[in-house]
Amino acid sequence: MRFREMKEKEIIDYDRGERLGVLGDADLLLDPSGRIEAIVLAAPSLFGFPRRRAAIVIPWDAVLSVGPDLIIVRSSQAVTDGPHPSEP
Repeated sequence: MRFREMKEKEIIDYDRGERLGVLGDADLLLDPSGRIEAIVLAAPSLFGFPRRRAAIVIPWDAVLSVGPDLIIVRSSQAVTDGPHPSEP
């Protein structure tokens, strides 16, 4: 599956039943061969102002399912990674 086919999919947390974001707004960590190692979700902004919440790093092993509209992940395997580098 190509990224352009996946970028509009919403990421849903299986453990808490909440929406974490959209894959197109996330960063992907890739290994040297181009495989996805992790999804990095930055803190959401509030009315255009960035929040200071840590970024969430979700290992690709924590992805339970990729469906037509959703990506379901297990947040219990996620790691917080301090403020996202793109935030001021």
